Amino acid sequence: MKLQTIELREWRSFQSCDLEFPDGLIGVRGANGSGKTTIAEAVAWALFGKMRPGARVADLKRQGADGPSSVELTFRVGPTVYRVKRVVGGAATFWIGDGTEPESTQSTHTNRAIVRELGIGYDSFQRTVFARQKDVAALDPTASKQARTQHVERLLGLQRYRDAATAAKAKARELGVQLAALREDAPDLEELRSRLAHAQQAAADGDPAVAVAEAALASSRTTQAAAQAAVESERARVSEHERLVGLRANEAMMLAELETDLAQLREAAEARAGKQQRRDALAGVHLDVTAARRRAACLQALEASEAALQASPDPDAFGHDEPAARANAVRLPALRQELDDLVAATLPDVGGLQRRVAALEYAADLPTTEFASAAVKATEAARDAARDRASTLRARMESDEAHLAALVEQGSDAPCPVCLRPLGATDVEQVRLTHEQQLEATRTALANAELECTALEAERRQQVEVLDRARDARARLEAAPGLEGLVEARAAHSLAESGARLRATEIVRLRGELTSLSRAVDGDGALERRVSGARAVRDAAQARRDHDAAAAGVPTFDPDELAQASAHLAAQLKVESELRELDVELAATSGIAVQISTFEQRRGTRARSLTNVAAALATIALDSGQLAALRAACREAEQHVETTSHTLHEAKLKAQTSDYDVRELQTRVAEAEDAHAKINARALEHREYDTAAGLLADFRSAQSARAWPNLEQGASRLLSDTTDGRYADVRMSEDFRLEIIDRGERFGLDRYSGGEQDLANLCLRLSIADWVARERDTELGFVVLDEVFGSQDEDRRQRLLEALRSFERRFHQLLVITHVPEVADLCDHQLVVRLLEPGRSTAAFE
Repeated sequence: MKLQTIELREWRSFQSCDLEFPDGLIGVRGANGSGKTTIAEAVAWALFGKMRPGARVADLKRQGADGPSSVELTFRVGPTVYRVKRVVGGAATFWIGDGTEPESTQSTHTNRAIVRELGIGYDSFQRTVFARQKDVAALDPTASKQARTQHVERLLGLQRYRDAATAAKAKARELGVQLAALREDAPDLEELRSRLAHAQQAAADGDPAVAVAEAALASSRTTQAAAQAAVESERARVSEHERLVGLRANEAMMLAELETDLAQLREAAEARAGKQQRRDALAGVHLDVTAARRRAACLQALEASEAALQASPDPDAFGHDEPAARANAVRLPALRQELDDLVAATLPDVGGLQRRVAALEYAADLPTTEFASAAVKATEAARDAARDRASTLRARMESDEAHLAALVEQGSDAPCPVCLRPLGATDVEQVRLTHEQQLEATRTALANAELECTALEAERRQQVEVLDRARDARARLEAAPGLEGLVEARAAHSLAESGARLRATEIVRLRGELTSLSRAVDGDGALERRVSGARAVRDAAQARRDHDAAAAGVPTFDPDELAQASAHLAAQLKVESELRELDVELAATSGIAVQISTFEQRRGTRARSLTNVAAALATIALDSGQLAALRAACREAEQHVETTSHTLHEAKLKAQTSDYDVRELQTRVAEAEDAHAKINARALEHREYDTAAGLLADFRSAQSARAWPNLEQGASRLLSDTTDGRYADVRMSEDFRLEIIDRGERFGLDRYSGGEQDLANLCLRLSIADWVARERDTELGFVVLDEVFGSQDEDRRQRLLEALRSFERRFHQLLVITHVPEVADLCDHQLVVRLLEPGRSTAAFE
């Protein structure tokens, strides 16, 4: 997340304030109470609509405001731009992207949408983004272990798990007390159930109707068992009949398959006899495939080598002029040496001569620096004398004006400046006229003196400009030494330019000729290589052709002879392939006579088995309706058993309900079951709360232990950077107390100065913020440091701010709120907050 703009309207002490936030370190400075922290709180309120503890909504609107109070914030998360506008006591509107249609116009929906987009709520936002002085002070080593641990857990977002575990433990203790009381008052359920069963049995045994019903039930059950046995016997006969029918069909199918296989085997035996006759006929043919293949290969190679010889290039066809190529090769190094000598020749410095001429021309109409300096000093002396006269006249005029005012105010009672007696009406008027005349003369003289000062100051400025130009001219002359006369310098410069142009022209000519000659030499070399290659190719082709002709035993290649050799090889290969195929097929069918005999035996066995199955089916004599009749009789017996069982149950219930002891015990058992159900429910609730308390405590401890090494590493790295490596090794105890390893020994922070303690605690606080942001995988691109540099000296402040720059990859914007101007001066940008009057402030980047 990166802040872009914020607009405050009638919000707190700001009537109208528009800010655009840059990247980097932003120093927010101003007097105490001017509204520095108000800007940071406006960001949180715009996002979540929440305020710091103790703040009231009524305080958000500026006192004396005419219009509504609102905050509009624009920020970016990744490539997406978001904008939210929240009005005090009104709605909150939320836009996503550059569209004009809002995503939400209601406060509740806007709050949910922002939490969804940021992936973080108000509490986590406060713990991550805002680092205040009190947060750093709470990490002080003098604080108690419990207070410091709880503070760090709150910053890490683990305090809610501690609070939830404490509440769960308290609820578990409360439920435990209730559960003990319920168990103490509950009756013994098993004992009551046993007594009820005995009472019910005793009541049922003493009733005659129950005995009659039991006898009827026993008789019906005997009938039912006989019917079920008959059904099972008939079902076994039906299953055996079905099995034999399936077996008969299978045997018939297997017999048919054997007949088909025997027919195929007999056809294969006849085909084998024909192939054996063909094999015997081919056995008399003479075969020499290797010799035929070698003869054909030699002729084919001779054909290819003769074709390659004819296709090889002719070396004489390239037109290579060897004498001209050798002459060019000799001329090339001589031309290169001539060019190198011309380039290495030393010429006058044309640039230096040109600068000397320019310096002489610039200084031609200027006086010397000594003369110009003397003129400036003389004019300054005259200006200072005129200023002194003007000051004297101004003092005299102020004195005369005071005297004249006293005369006008006191009248005739005014004292004489000499004798201090009252002047009287006549003397006062005379003295007043005299003072007015003197005052007018003084004013005229003062105006003339001021005009003289102005004229002298203008003259001095002109002389200073002349002096600066004279000094510049002298500096130019010193920077470009050379001839003293302008005419001589111009002549030398013109001569040097002419020589340089001639030299440049010759160099261009030689380089052009060198380029052409180099290309010619390169072309001759390439052509010579091609000629040599062509000769090598032709010689190799001729040697290969001679070798192939000797191998074939012929002087030249004859196409007809190659065709005859190829035809002979094809015939030999065809006979060889057919013999190989016949041998494979005959070997594969060598045992076909044995297979025919085996299949004939199997056919006889299957025929006998089929006859036996048919005889077994004839002996069963199955009646298709017998099983259905037996099943109907069995169902009637089962229904009679159900009827007699229901009659017995009703007789027992009637006997039991007529007994007082049974009714009383049933009531007590029901009450005991209700009591034990409440006990079980309360015990389950107790286990749930007790388990939840343990899980919450274990989770909090695990999260704290997981964060501990990361916080130690982050605080150690930041403290090392801010102290220039002096405190490079930092350890942290289980209660989050920082300890510094100095020269191999471990020391607590109480050994160091207050500024060093604040510095270490600030490093830990920033490490916590970085850890929380990483854990939530949230892109919080800015952090606010509120008055955390007060105890640091200037050197430490600078180091700490430099170390904070290492967080710029994680936090692109760091707002440093301070009332110390030196801290703000060290930041990349300064946001100055000014209190114009009570309740009215302004803020702007400077």
